[in-house]
Amino acid sequence: MENEITELELESDDNVVETEIIPQVQDEAVRQSLQTEIARKKHWREKFQKKSDETAKLAEDNKTLQEKLLTYEKPQEPKSFSTDEIEARVDLRLAGHSKDEISHMETYAKGQGKKLSEVSNDPFILSGIEGLRAKAKAAAATPPPSNSSPTVKLNKKVSFEEWRQGR
Repeated sequence: MENEITELELESDDNVVETEIIPQVQDEAVRQSLQTEIARKKHWREKFQKKSDETAKLAEDNKTLQEKLLTYEKPQEPKSFSTDEIEARVDLRLAGHSKDEISHMETYAKGQGKKLSEVSNDPFILSGIEGLRAKAKAAAATPPPSNSSPTVKLNKKVSFEEWRQGR
């Protein structure tokens, strides 16, 4: 600890060099060199101080952001299906329902607050699925529009008088 020199002592040493030693130096080149070195030293001290201040501010900002991050809630993990729900889905697939139909049933069940197995026999849902199937079947049965080619009239040689009468 005896060897530690504080910033204040370094600055006062620079002031001593500037005010007492430089004026005593007779050689102009040495005097100029000392003044240049003192100016560089001051420049680097100011730059270091500025960087230290910025680092302290960034550390403080980082700390506040970390505190804010801890206050945010973690996103909920996706809901996992129970074995009953999985069995109900498999049973519906084996019964011939498509993934979209099962998805519609799940949406309805969630809205009604019921289980998927309870909703699968609901007449409202079954009639809706029949309607969707009929609509899909009708759309699949419709032939695509044909691009018919235009009809072309035959080129007959017509006399001028016939042409005039046809006009």
